Amino acid sequence: MPLTKDEEQLWRAEQYQRLAALNYEKALESDRNADRLIYQRIGATYSRFSRRLMGIEQ
Repeated sequence: MPLTKDEEQLWRAEQYQRLAALNYEKALESDRNADRLIYQRIGATYSRFSRRLMGIEQ
C-alpha cells in the first residue's frame, strides 16, 4: 500500500534521524570531532529536506 505524502515525509525524517545517530556513533568511535563530521556528511541533505518539509522550497 503506497504511503501518503505525510507518511512518506515522516518515514524520511526517521531515516535521516537514524542515519545521523549512526554517523555520530561512528564518529565517536573513530575519535573525531563528531558534530563536524555529521554536518559534513548529512548536513546539506538534511537542511534541504528540512526546508522542503517546512514548505520553504518545493
